[in-house]
Amino acid sequence: MEFHYDDGTFRWARLGWVSSIKNTYLFSDQDGMNSFSIGLHRLADKLRRGEAVLVERKSITESAFGKLMNLFRQKLGHA
Repeated sequence: MEFHYDDGTFRWARLGWVSSIKNTYLFSDQDGMNSFSIGLHRLADKLRRGEAVLVERKSITESAFGKLMNLFRQKLGHA
């Protein structure tokens, strides 16, 4: 999933676990270093508003290229 924010940035996250008891979804970033949870209703609202978008899984090459581009964007943003 991609989570889009008001400042124009986005965060890519992979669904790692679902709690059927609490209707909570646990997501982590592509490196698995940062994680966050979100409730079913909040996730549904984000999907309706386009603040969360389901994306297809990318190939290893596309994923590596995406990481490289993000690194360049971060470096240019701090220059």
